[in-house]
Amino acid sequence: MLIRFTGAIVGFTILSGCSGPPAEIDSNCTASGRGDVACEFHNKGKGEGTTCVKVVLTKEGETPTLESRPICSGIVKPGDIVQRETNGGFSVNGVSYEPLSFCGYDSYSSYGSWTDNCSLDVLPDKSESGETTENAG
Repeated sequence: MLIRFTGAIVGFTILSGCSGPPAEIDSNCTASGRGDVACEFHNKGKGEGTTCVKVVLTKEGETPTLESRPICSGIVKPGDIVQRETNGGFSVNGVSYEPLSFCGYDSYSSYGSWTDNCSLDVLPDKSESGETTENAG
């Protein structure tokens, strides 16, 4: 089961020497209980740019949070949409977890969705390294 969540992430051009108009990059991401994440990045600005996000799961009433590895857009030109995917990259304090386990979902004895016990957020990540994850298209 895929769960869709959206984060309005604004990316600004980080290309050296560029002083043109800024990029405005929105992200829309989906995640599966096994840890697969797919994001779509749409540049609504007038300049090209790049951004990175991470998916964060928080179990209701508990800490710490489960975070995906960064997902970076690569360079997105004005008006373009790019898709990126990553898998198996969730961890808590350096220890790998699947979202299904972290959120306390047991498919044999539970009803509902693995997200019933967790909230999902898409947050900016400071990994503006230009490294992109796998193309989805």
